[in-house]
Amino acid sequence: CDGNDSSNSLQEKTAEEYSVRISLMSLLQAILSDGSFDETIESELPIQSILSKNFATDVLLSLVLPNLVWRSGGLAAALRKLSAATMFSLLSHHNNRPRRDADVESDLYKLETLLHLIPILHSNLEDTESTTRELCCHCLSLILEQISRNDFQSIWEADTRVVDTLYPRLLMLLDDSHDPVRMATCTALQHFLRLAYNPCEEGPTCRLG
Repeated sequence: CDGNDSSNSLQEKTAEEYSVRISLMSLLQAILSDGSFDETIESELPIQSILSKNFATDVLLSLVLPNLVWRSGGLAAALRKLSAATMFSLLSHHNNRPRRDADVESDLYKLETLLHLIPILHSNLEDTESTTRELCCHCLSLILEQISRNDFQSIWEADTRVVDTLYPRLLMLLDDSHDPVRMATCTALQHFLRLAYNPCEEGPTCRLG
């Protein structure tokens, strides 16, 4: 009986933890989906640039990325899907945000941040949920669209395995059973190939395949 009680208690605790995480991601996603979010983050408060310049980076690293680590179970899958949607919203808002202060730069696309983002997105391209795969393709597209070829080369040198296996993984997704995943993959591949091939040099910047 004691063993069963302990097992039930652990399951309840795990379910409660997932419930809290899912609620937090749902709230964050609702905030990002609200049209007034951009107006708030771009308010005319004198200190807004200091407070908000790394908002996306802080939220991604501390709240979203831990939820995208693969764990078994339906609750974990639901949390990954919601977290992928939240990441997509954050990246979209960040990319579309007007740069009013040239001296204020976000840490979102700095090398140390990208070395966290790209591997976790890469791993979720194999998720059993088609929506998660699609969203992660969109997130990769948003990242690859923003970074330079030099940034891409630095990422490849720092984590060769992830970059070298990303291309064949994307190619495999072209045969995905869901149309939205295949469409998202095409866009990600377009941005990847733009960075991987240097027109001024012979051959690709990194190994493909």
